[in-house]
Amino acid sequence: MIAAPLTVAAVLVVARAGAPPPPARPLRPIDRSAPARRRSDVAIARRLATADLDLGVVSPTMVWAAFIGLAMLAGFSLVGPAAGVVGATVGLVAPPVVVRVRGDRHRARIERALPGLLDEVAMAIHGGDGLLGALTSVTGTGPLERDLANVLARVERGQTLAHALRDWAASLGSPDVDLVVMALDVGLQTGGSHRSALQGVAQSLRDRAEVAAELRALVSQGRTSAVVVGVAPVGFAAVAAAVDPATMAFFTRTRVGPAVVAAGLALDAVGVWWMQRLANPS
Repeated sequence: MIAAPLTVAAVLVVARAGAPPPPARPLRPIDRSAPARRRSDVAIARRLATADLDLGVVSPTMVWAAFIGLAMLAGFSLVGPAAGVVGATVGLVAPPVVVRVRGDRHRARIERALPGLLDEVAMAIHGGDGLLGALTSVTGTGPLERDLANVLARVERGQTLAHALRDWAASLGSPDVDLVVMALDVGLQTGGSHRSALQGVAQSLRDRAEVAAELRALVSQGRTSAVVVGVAPVGFAAVAAAVDPATMAFFTRTRVGPAVVAAGLALDAVGVWWMQRLANPS
């Protein structure tokens, strides 16, 4: 009886994930005078926007809490208390990890597109357009489409172009985007054509990307080791449960079993995080 609602919920989540993304929404500043629950929703919504995700009018906190409850209920009903604890842990940890990974991928796509954007803006400025006109002319398809549309929408609502660009850079937290916005901001403040400066920044970004690619190749072995270390305990537990179910009775039929499982998963997650941190080229 419980499996049917869970199946429907899973189908809805997969359908929503495969649907085309909705139009970009501007990132809202956090209102410190608002209730704590609303502030947490806004903060999570900002992280979702950075990851190119949008839940619409649904409260992100409520969605997260519902996911934790469903994961815990599924584990408890299908296996037992230990699986319920594991499900709750997965429900608590998985969404932030997914948002983080999607945010990093979205940021990487934007960083790869920045040199081409600067080249197009420099050509438009050389042709006689101002910076705002140049950004408008290069807004089309690609990874930067939604972000540039968001910046231009802010300008149409009365915000200055410099302020809109700074907000965009702050929302992404990317050194490459910070450098691009700084170069564009200098052009806004000094006026005139700064085509050569933009082209120089574009070349610097390409050189930086080549160095980063070499570093990623050097640390790929360490990251692979981190994944193996994280997956191995879970895989061993699954094999042990299949070969000798009586051995797993301690984890499912005793009071301390679920706590041991939760502690093991937590330590495993810390180990994976630490190894990934050591292998991070930045």
